[in-house]
Amino acid sequence: MVTYTVSRRGRRQICYYGYTFEMEKERTGSTSWRCGQAKPLKCKARIIERISKYGDPVYEIVRSVHNHDIITERRPRAHGYGPAEYSISLKGSLQLMVQGFPYTRHSCKGGKVYWRCVQFKSLGCRSRVRTHQELIELVEHEHNHERMHGRRRRGALKQLMEERKREKSLIALDHVIPIPEPVSLIQVIAVEAEEATPHPYSYNYRGNLVYDRYTFSKTAVQGMGNIVYWRCTGYRKHKCKAKLKTQGKELIVVYQDHNHDPFVKGSVFPSDLPIWEETKET
Repeated sequence: MVTYTVSRRGRRQICYYGYTFEMEKERTGSTSWRCGQAKPLKCKARIIERISKYGDPVYEIVRSVHNHDIITERRPRAHGYGPAEYSISLKGSLQLMVQGFPYTRHSCKGGKVYWRCVQFKSLGCRSRVRTHQELIELVEHEHNHERMHGRRRRGALKQLMEERKREKSLIALDHVIPIPEPVSLIQVIAVEAEEATPHPYSYNYRGNLVYDRYTFSKTAVQGMGNIVYWRCTGYRKHKCKAKLKTQGKELIVVYQDHNHDPFVKGSVFPSDLPIWEETKET
């Protein structure tokens, strides 16, 4: 589940569910790890590693939510693109042109300008560009569409966005686990059982566990026992006390009552996909 690796530059890293973390601080008895995309993408996911009284490493998930997908390849550097080229759209706004794709200005920080594809809203394209002193420094993510020539016909954009919204809803419904019979909030459904009982569950694109249409984020990991502790993502906003724990592929309901409605956003993936398999040392 947690493996140690070395970066291309020889730095120590840990890999957790496909996400890489780099060492931020090292103190007596604990090590703080931050997401490898903390600087380029401002990701705030963090893990604290401590040594238990038995000498085993214990990992505490301080922030489990990433603002990006799992990155398996290095980002393409944009040295070959040359200086930035600009154009004016039909509405008179400034656009950046990179390999025939137009980008609109999104934000500016520290003398650097960040641009995103003009199809960000209509097609959900995540391609981004960063420029500095009229030079293209970085290009992130591939386009999910072909180059577009000419304007869309009137009403085509609205129809396209409605179709994308409908497709997302159908994908979510195909993967969502059926809702069980309603349970009273007063009744205590489950306290931690002595033996683990398998339950159907899945994961969303951020790595959170999805069970009964509720999402749970990781709070702690016990390495030797291969146990992961989870709590409802509504813990802070709704003070929800629902908790789970997984041991290998088995799930144990510690406390099931929720004080809010279920909320599942985006696609979910079965727990038996290879990406969720634990890493075993040889």
